[in-house]
Amino acid sequence: MAYSRHQSREYALQALYQIEIHQTKSLESIQALFDEIGHSEDAKTFATQLVLETLDKQKEIDAMLKENLEKWRLDRLSIIVRNLLRLAVFEMCFFDTPYQVVIDEAVTMAKEFVDDTARSFVNSVLQKIHDRYLKSKNPVPSEL
Repeated sequence: MAYSRHQSREYALQALYQIEIHQTKSLESIQALFDEIGHSEDAKTFATQLVLETLDKQKEIDAMLKENLEKWRLDRLSIIVRNLLRLAVFEMCFFDTPYQVVIDEAVTMAKEFVDDTARSFVNSVLQKIHDRYLKSKNPVPSEL
């Protein structure tokens, strides 16, 4: 069965959401969620990689988000938006995915999982992060 990376990103977002809600980072809980979903092993493997590596880089990602949220605090964002941004920042800054793909995917998922307001907010934050760290080659902060 073929898989799409979009589908894997959706699984990863759902897992990050559950991890934050249940305050657990166990690989078993991630695998249990993906087993319930029941799609291809390739989709689960890519989703698991995204989740684990996003969690591994969460301090750096959160520092980048905090620097680029205008009039917002990270802890005031909804759990789904916060984790969507984390996932996208990981993929854009620490993975090999082109930033245009990351932003497009994140905007699509914001529209699917939240609403149009979140879509434009996510687009704005990710574009700022791209311009600040990737386009200008500024160093990614280790932590704030």
